[in-house]
Amino acid sequence: MLILIFIGGRQILKRLSQLETEVEDLKLQLALKKVAEYQGASQVETSEVTEFEARDSKEQQAQLWQPEQVDKSTTLWSELGKPFKKLLEKISSNSLLWLGGFVLALGGVFLAKYAIEAGLISAEARVLLGFTFGICLLAIAEYLMRNPERFNIQSTQVSAALGSAGIITCFSMMVVSTHYYKFIPPTPALFVTLLVTSVATFMALRFGPIVAFIGVIGSYAVPALFWSNELTLLELSLFVTFISSSAIYITSKVSNRYLWQLSFLGHFSYLLLAIFLSKSGNEVAVLLSFSLASLYLFTLSQ
Repeated sequence: MLILIFIGGRQILKRLSQLETEVEDLKLQLALKKVAEYQGASQVETSEVTEFEARDSKEQQAQLWQPEQVDKSTTLWSELGKPFKKLLEKISSNSLLWLGGFVLALGGVFLAKYAIEAGLISAEARVLLGFTFGICLLAIAEYLMRNPERFNIQSTQVSAALGSAGIITCFSMMVVSTHYYKFIPPTPALFVTLLVTSVATFMALRFGPIVAFIGVIGSYAVPALFWSNELTLLELSLFVTFISSSAIYITSKVSNRYLWQLSFLGHFSYLLLAIFLSKSGNEVAVLLSFSLASLYLFTLSQ
């Protein structure tokens, strides 16, 4: 009897323990379910609030935004002026360097003026000194370009300023020696100009488009100075074609549109002058060749 009571008590305790475990599991599942329901409700409320805020923000932006009236002419001028602004910014950022180059160029011009007015030394020596001064400036510019670390130079604008001054000096002395003293006849003077232009082309490829502008402007100005010296049409056409070819080559290397426009204006100005001022019927073949070469040259450059 006692054994039966003991066995029955153990079974009852075991069953009670199982019931307690099941109750705990049910409580845990119920708690997890409530937490999941609470999180779901929170996410729904958050998404509703976010959508409301986004809708409200869009409405406010739509109310505040008003289309601006764009002046097309102002936009066009601003687009056209961007390359010119970049050029001005480049020069202004190195204003002292370019001021020094400008002073050196003025020195070369005044040296040419002195060669005309003063009489302390012979005319040949004065012209030779002027050319020497210009060539020295070009040589110094090239040396500084090759060895910037020796003088702690951080920019190529130093060499560009010196090179520009050297080109201007050489052009000035060439005009003096040819136009005033008549040391050099017009035809050899054109070849000297071609040499100076070639140097300017080389300098432009190394120092930038500013040297190219100076070289091209000076080169196109030379035939106008020699026009009264019975410059032949063949000499003029060959000279202008060479100058324009150099300018277009530089344009393709430095990517400067204004340089192309300048060469186009100078080239076709001389072509029109040659057409209107030609006197002999024998010059028709030269004019035709000059015209075809001009069209071919500037068509290929596009």
